[in-house]
Amino acid sequence: MDELVSVIMPVFQVEAYIEKSVLSVCKQIYRPIEIVLVDDGTPDNSIEKAIRVIEAVGTGGLSYKVVRQENGGVSKARNSGISTASGRWIVCVDPDDILDKSFVSSLVKINHKNRTQVSAANYVKIVKQDVAMTERKGSVQGKEKLLTRNIALHEFLMRRLRLICPAVLIEKDYLEKNRLSYSVNVRFSEDLLYLWKLLMSTEQISYITEPLYLYLKRPNSTMSSSTIEKVLTGYKGIEQYSREIQGEANVPREIKEYLLPRWVLSVVRSSSMMLTYEEWISLLTRMNYTVAMKRLKGFPDFRVFVLSEILKRNTKLFYQLVHYAGS
Repeated sequence: MDELVSVIMPVFQVEAYIEKSVLSVCKQIYRPIEIVLVDDGTPDNSIEKAIRVIEAVGTGGLSYKVVRQENGGVSKARNSGISTASGRWIVCVDPDDILDKSFVSSLVKINHKNRTQVSAANYVKIVKQDVAMTERKGSVQGKEKLLTRNIALHEFLMRRLRLICPAVLIEKDYLEKNRLSYSVNVRFSEDLLYLWKLLMSTEQISYITEPLYLYLKRPNSTMSSSTIEKVLTGYKGIEQYSREIQGEANVPREIKEYLLPRWVLSVVRSSSMMLTYEEWISLLTRMNYTVAMKRLKGFPDFRVFVLSEILKRNTKLFYQLVHYAGS
């Protein structure tokens, strides 16, 4: 295959991580690859370090470009990178994560095999970068799925389909045709909102169950340092999208009913481990959590139903259970 793949990499204060991340892109067995480094106003030497790695590898079929912008966040950086990318295929890789050496080739191959325009790979969380982990043994053959739109939506709602934006390869023409872009005003859960829009637009998606993407969980990641106001931008984005799909005849009823309240419960759980009880209650109130929990009464996962019932009846108990279980 000689179809160009553009790897978009937003760059902001990642000089401690970017070299190994870029190296894992350079070590892909697939060619040709274009690396699009989006300088999101980074004040450190991240860009320079990335370029040194790329030029040192210098293998055929590998090129790069640098897009510079004032700091505007990861969503704006990804949009900028996509708009300037030259490849048929687009993937937005985070600058601290690691790719299995067959990541790109496997995703391109499965798209061709299934005649899909969107493919994704499973991922695994890591706490330390290790390029040696990209030397996966075995084949992805037999670890592939072709999911229809409604099955993918259902599995994603139930948290059984493991998807993250950086592990999704999409045809650029498809993005432009469906006007898919990242919401720059949403600064929390922007990836989740994008994935819902993407899945909603597809007829089918190709999926590799083998974890080919290594996601670095940093202690000072966006999730763990998010403020209440940032979380609320996510709530507003998800709430608005939930309203927009209510009148769509081709959207499954369970998605219309549960997309927003399921998101609220997830954020309620994760925020309880990061906020004081007083801060947490303030966030819950602003997300209108009581209404959301009532809507989860018929959710087809008993564990979700139980958690929502506990939260409705006793916020203090819920906070203590989740907060101390995660500490």
